[in-house]
Amino acid sequence: MDLQLKDKVVLVTASSQGLGFATAKKFLEEGAKVLITSHNLEHLRIAYQKLLPTTRASHLSYVVADLTSTSDIENLIATTHKKFGLIDIVINNTGGPRSAKFEELSEDDWTDAYELILKSAVQMIRLALPDLKRTQGVIIYSVSASTRQPLPGLILSNTFRMAILGLSKSLANEFGQYGIRVNTISPGRIATNRVQSLDELNAEKSGQSVTSIRQQSEQTIPLGRYGEPTEFANVVTFLASNVSNYINGSNVLVDGGQIQSY
Repeated sequence: MDLQLKDKVVLVTASSQGLGFATAKKFLEEGAKVLITSHNLEHLRIAYQKLLPTTRASHLSYVVADLTSTSDIENLIATTHKKFGLIDIVINNTGGPRSAKFEELSEDDWTDAYELILKSAVQMIRLALPDLKRTQGVIIYSVSASTRQPLPGLILSNTFRMAILGLSKSLANEFGQYGIRVNTISPGRIATNRVQSLDELNAEKSGQSVTSIRQQSEQTIPLGRYGEPTEFANVVTFLASNVSNYINGSNVLVDGGQIQSY
């Protein structure tokens, strides 16, 4: 299926590794022009070299950016304009906040999580909106299956990912008049470094092996396994394409059927 993404300008945040990296790779394979970002320059350079064989050098660029910094986001938008032109698609992805229970968290932990997940999402769209109005663009937020079912020990993520759902629904309602679509994707247990770290943390706390923790998680998934980052990326590119032009304000689960609620 031709997703008609050739030469579309795509900004993918937090994309040097994991779900963001897989998403950037898929867009490049579809012929899009992609700008990747991370706060870690070395990780970005490595990601750039890994992605380069999938595309032309003119279709790929990178920028170091701290998503909690408005000036960094402004630079991100400006660099995208300089490299590729107006933005067609924003994939808003962030790393995860601290994993802990409520009583273990400080006020600074809450502030940091707010700035990383919610404030950065608001600032990104504020600054990208003039482009998206002109291109009748697409906004996709990567959230978490915790938006349907809270995950133990991840209260910061549980809280602020839900806020992104509210933001997405509201923007879909307000921006529809401009031809802009806004959707969210909720990944479940996908085989990334982040999920591996969480499994390791759970293993340490419970005195079990990481293998045992993973097996227990897989038993709660009807498909019996963790997802692959490419499977997540396939859904992102579909939702970003014209093939899904009438999908707006939706939250799509990519979790192998783990969440049982409607």
